[in-house]
Amino acid sequence: MSTIGLSAHTCHRGQAINAIEKMLPVIEEISRIEYVPSVAPEIAELVGEDLILAVGRIYGGLFPGGPSMIPDRCTIRVDTRPQPGVTVDEVQGLLEAAITRAQATDSQIKTELVLADRKDAFMVPRDAPVVRHISAAWERIMHRPTVYSGGSWLADTASMAAFVETVIFGPGGDPVYQPNESLEITDIERACQINALTVAMALVPEMSDV
Repeated sequence: MSTIGLSAHTCHRGQAINAIEKMLPVIEEISRIEYVPSVAPEIAELVGEDLILAVGRIYGGLFPGGPSMIPDRCTIRVDTRPQPGVTVDEVQGLLEAAITRAQATDSQIKTELVLADRKDAFMVPRDAPVVRHISAAWERIMHRPTVYSGGSWLADTASMAAFVETVIFGPGGDPVYQPNESLEITDIERACQINALTVAMALVPEMSDV
């Protein structure tokens, strides 16, 4: 998303429209968005009810030069993690409404909104073969019932899920994206055993009965 202004040298500030300044109320309105989309209960249980949306990057001004030119463009990257079933139009409508609220306070705010990158959310049925196999392998190795979960983070599965049913599984767990992350050796060993048994069950169905 970009705000469009009018560039001028700092000494001609009165002739300029500072795109960075025009972006500030837009960011404030985006930060106020609280939205609970209508999704199936099982999806809300896995990934939560609230739509995740945040401004994650901002560009503005002439880089790497000095600040002597007032910028005519400021661009932000908005990251959102919609649940399966929430459409692009639904999310775009929220952003457009935020822009409209900002423009109501300043008629000079002019924007461009572009979908820069898209990875669709996906949901794999619990009765899918890959889910059944890895669940059975988990219970055999861990000796306790499977607990299903979902995530709002991005993985390669977002690119492959349209073509093949996919499960994210591995050692460790929350919290993630933290400093000084570590894994227990036993977690790695058990994950290897579960993965190996999952493959065996997929290739040799009789393994499920052993």
